[in-house]
Amino acid sequence: MRPIDHAPLAAWCGGNLALLAYWDGRPTEALEHVKAAQALATSGTAKLRLHSVAARTYAHLGMPEQVRYELEAAQQVDRDIRDDHHDDMGGEFGFSPERAAMSAGSSWLLVRDGGRAVDASSQALNLVRARPTTEKSVKVEMEATADLALAQLLNGDLESAVTTLGPVFQLLPEQRVDGLLARLRGVRTQLTVPALQRRREASELGHYIESFSRDSARSTLPGVPGLEIEN
Repeated sequence: MRPIDHAPLAAWCGGNLALLAYWDGRPTEALEHVKAAQALATSGTAKLRLHSVAARTYAHLGMPEQVRYELEAAQQVDRDIRDDHHDDMGGEFGFSPERAAMSAGSSWLLVRDGGRAVDASSQALNLVRARPTTEKSVKVEMEATADLALAQLLNGDLESAVTTLGPVFQLLPEQRVDGLLARLRGVRTQLTVPALQRRREASELGHYIESFSRDSARSTLPGVPGLEIEN
């Protein structure tokens, strides 16, 4: 018997349990949660979200073929099928196409597929920038931007990564959210690979990232440990 007698809410909660599990380093458990949630999902939005979570979970397990399967399945969902939580209520229960594309980019980054990550992250940016200003998510836009920069670095394109990150460095400290800072730590780490670490542009970009993270609102809150900068 399900502890929640409402399939859309149970499916959403199952997706959250999967997220919490793989963030905590338990991707096998995350996969169990997401499969159970997929059996309950009915709306297109719910299925899109869960396929995206499943793809990220498989990415944490280092299984690129399963990542591809889940992302292709996500593209096939019927968004016209709705439910009262994911669609009618929306908000935290929603899952926009740009969030799905951003998540796809993050999944491809986890399996080090720079080409597919560039495509997915670029799609996320195109989708969010096409929205009216009042509907744009700065969080999604900036996190997808950081993902795109990392994908470009994986492809050896340092110049494009530097250009891509320009708008990120314009953010006010209170807009520098944890998800963005975590992605920038990944960029910072990639800048230390042998092919890049001796290049002046890489060194300068690394210093920008460190300063940006150090001056974030989170790093100045009393009682909050400072952000660890990867060297």
